[in-house]
Amino acid sequence: MKLPSYLKLRKEITEDKTIDLSIKSKNKQKLPLFKNKTEAVKYHLRKYGSITSKEAVELYGALRLSSIIYNLRFKRNWDIKSQETNHIDRYNQKIQYVKYIYNGNK
Repeated sequence: MKLPSYLKLRKEITEDKTIDLSIKSKNKQKLPLFKNKTEAVKYHLRKYGSITSKEAVELYGALRLSSIIYNLRFKRNWDIKSQETNHIDRYNQKIQYVKYIYNGNK
């Protein structure tokens, strides 16, 4: 699969079944392989406490983060809060995105 040039994301599966990720010039990090996108998002929320759509797409290829969060909230009783964030993009336009914050299981 060819990745878009704007991501500049390199993936290599190593012998210990982890993925080496390097985005642009950031430090490499090893992530375990996941059987589905929900497991990847659960791992990220437990480890880092929050996730945005951009992180979900770049790190795990999860394009439907809101659907995953909905299922975690209402089918698996996870306490996840939505925090709306304002930002100015590279075109000097005001944008708004949601950061999902994990507070543990209910």
